[in-house]
Amino acid sequence: MGSRRHRAGRSGRAGACRRAIDAAGRLRRPDPRADRPRAGHDHRLQDERRAGDGEGSPAGARIAPAPDLRDGLRGGHRTPTRRGRAPLPRHRRDRPGRGRPGPARKGAPADRRGRGRDAGAGLHREAGPDDVRLLPVPRDLSVERGHVTATLAGIESITFDFGNTLVPVSRGAFRRVVELTASAVARADPSIDREAFLIAWAEERERQFREDVPAFREVDLAERLVRVFARLRGMSPPPPDEAWDQARAAELSDAAEIETTIETYSHAFVEGLPPAPGVDDLLVRLADGGRGLAILSNWPLAATVDRYVDARGWRPFLRAVVISQRVGVIKPHPAIFAAARSALGDPAPSAILHVGDDWAADVAGAAAVGWRTAWVSGRPADTPLPTSDRPPSIRADLELDSIADLDRHLAWVGPRVAERSG
Repeated sequence: MGSRRHRAGRSGRAGACRRAIDAAGRLRRPDPRADRPRAGHDHRLQDERRAGDGEGSPAGARIAPAPDLRDGLRGGHRTPTRRGRAPLPRHRRDRPGRGRPGPARKGAPADRRGRGRDAGAGLHREAGPDDVRLLPVPRDLSVERGHVTATLAGIESITFDFGNTLVPVSRGAFRRVVELTASAVARADPSIDREAFLIAWAEERERQFREDVPAFREVDLAERLVRVFARLRGMSPPPPDEAWDQARAAELSDAAEIETTIETYSHAFVEGLPPAPGVDDLLVRLADGGRGLAILSNWPLAATVDRYVDARGWRPFLRAVVISQRVGVIKPHPAIFAAARSALGDPAPSAILHVGDDWAADVAGAAAVGWRTAWVSGRPADTPLPTSDRPPSIRADLELDSIADLDRHLAWVGPRVAERSG
């Protein structure tokens, strides 16, 4: 009997101890709001290892254990829910027909003991629309193509290429210009077939590029039209490796006809091709900042560039329009860069920045005469204008996706340059 009383007493003491421990555990049970993250918390340390059942004990009666952040942050503002393991983001769905990725191999449940606590937004699950937070990044952060582009200092003058830099030229837009020209010619002379004009134009254009570009000569639009009219009126073109008899070809057209066709072509270009986005405002900002500006371009018809400049209202912001047809050579020949420098008032070569889309004509040509260079990558992929590949040995001082961002990479010029430009 005494033995039974002894065992009962021992059992009663054990039960009392368990009840006391449970009561203490309830006192130490954390408030869900206590687990909200505070500035300076290093959650990586909390994620390394959690004590399992029976491993260690809380440091104090009212100190909550570190939250298990593998399932996200608990928040008192969230509706209690029961959810499974937080899924890892996947690039594809492993199980067709299911709207969610499969369960993750790591991570703890949101509610381990059925207490109805919401783990919050899972750190390892796919983000929903309420979980995405965008960090504001300054627009003037100079990061271009995976490397940091330095701000250029000491730039007093800037020259711009025309086609595919100030004015994008796509194949479709250029073809419309030529088609409008062909239609006007066919209306003026019903004996000329419009499609035959387009074919002859394209073939003679390619011939001129083969003949003139290697010699740094600009193609002559009037000579091209003389050849086109000669072909349309019965003269056979020479083989590709032979030259035209230009004098004989000119007998099949007259100067007024050639001039009228050139004017039609020029007007169609000006009216049909808009400038690159942001160019108008860019020229205003650069000119107001005191820098001398000019256009420096390979173009077969200087009158077209002049007409375009006037139509867009760019003339007050430009000191010069230097075109290869007027100079007699094309970029990258140093003579055309020398002509532009002279038109700008002979600033130091290192104080001139040339902006263009072509590596050979613009970047290599300007760098060879000591100028700074900016390459613009946004030309149309199907452009019919001549282009060159990027050589591994050439680097530009700036590489821009948009010409409109140019002035963000230029240091302030200071009052000295501004006063001199006025």
